[in-house]
Amino acid sequence: MPTLALIIYFATRDTIYRKYIKDGTIIFPPAEMAAAAGEGLQVYSLARMVASEGGSRATKIARAWVAINDARALGWKLSDGRPDIKRLVTYHADSKNKKTGKVIKNWRNGYYGVQRGAGRYASGRDPRVVDFEVSKLVYGGQVKDPTGGAQKFLDTGGLASQKGVTRSFAQIDAAWRQGGKFEPYHPPDTGEDFLVYRPTRAAA
Repeated sequence: MPTLALIIYFATRDTIYRKYIKDGTIIFPPAEMAAAAGEGLQVYSLARMVASEGGSRATKIARAWVAINDARALGWKLSDGRPDIKRLVTYHADSKNKKTGKVIKNWRNGYYGVQRGAGRYASGRDPRVVDFEVSKLVYGGQVKDPTGGAQKFLDTGGLASQKGVTRSFAQIDAAWRQGGKFEPYHPPDTGEDFLVYRPTRAAA
């Protein structure tokens, strides 16, 4: 049953955030967005990711676990040791000027929005009830990881629609398999075009 805060959130979100969108990125403090939804920042961030990346409930659970594993592998955690999902899903890498070597700050970093080539995940879509349910279960450790500790996922049929992606599936697959560190795996009950990449036994 949705809380009153969620009912208000679903009724007003479009009028609240539409004017803050710049080139697919929502220039609005994530903490305030989470508060408006009546959720904690980490669960809200995870819910935005699974809503934006899409799929069935089983696929969303797998995506959420990949994000948890990814944050842990990167060492991105809160002071209490829990994974920092907000940092993960809003991260966009800086770039360097090829001539001067000067670091160019990525203005998208720290905000929710569409995924560009320098971003790790999409988070531009507002979560639905199922997205909050999945995120609470996964972040709270109430459902088992169906991915075998995977740290990456890939929708093999969706690469063409992602702006900033210049590599093909074959190129990404080869890069992630390189050195025998990761192996592809298809979690049960997830979409036919959905793959995760988990550490190989040799690398584990």
